[in-house]
Amino acid sequence: MTLTDEKEIEERFYSDLEFGTGGLCDVMGAGTNRMNKCTVGKATICHGRYLQDAYSVGACRTRGMVIGYDTRNNSEFFSRIAANMY
Repeated sequence: MTLTDEKEIEERFYSDLEFGTGGLCDVMGAGTNRMNKCTVGKATICHGRYLQDAYSVGACRTRGMVIGYDTRNNSEFFSRIAANMY
């Protein structure tokens, strides 16, 4: 990708990556519409906020959390990013 390729830039940034039935899963690369450290971090923050709203901060601090990964590319890497944020 070059910084002058407007179509490619638009494709990568025109929307946010959506959480589907299989979780976050899409093409890896730079941009808000791609799998990368930033999109995983953003989803992790949103999930943490949801848990705090649903169960209270105190309950979240005393309960455990399971974060798994599978055989998809970089799944373990992304799971470690999420685990380090909780």
